[in-house]
Amino acid sequence: TNFSHSHRLIMLSIRFRVTFLNVAVYYGIAGASEGGECMSVNERNLKLVFARAIADPKVPYILGMDANIQESMSASIQTILNGGYLIDVRTDKQPDAANLPTYCKGGITQPLAEEQPACSNIDFLYSQTPRL
Repeated sequence: TNFSHSHRLIMLSIRFRVTFLNVAVYYGIAGASEGGECMSVNERNLKLVFARAIADPKVPYILGMDANIQESMSASIQTILNGGYLIDVRTDKQPDAANLPTYCKGGITQPLAEEQPACSNIDFLYSQTPRL
């Protein structure tokens, strides 16, 4: 399987006086929710993304994701939330929106040309703190 056009991690660090705010967006492996190698690679990537997010609890970190998998299907997402390492801000702030579907049949199957419409959505918003 060629994953070269399927996933991305974009990170930004913003300085505020003497501290930083780290913001990241992770786009998961297309097809991860179907299982197999795509799911395995996506789970491995999620572990790396989460490790970065919780590396320094003194530096605020906001993580948005189109993880290409439902929370209930991802052991990595369940572990990070159930362990209290990150907070699901979307569920915390908008409980009625927490169970909206995150799946889009067809997804992105080829590299996209500039300004070509895509099927992607930030389904998850996590933080180390509920103070957003």
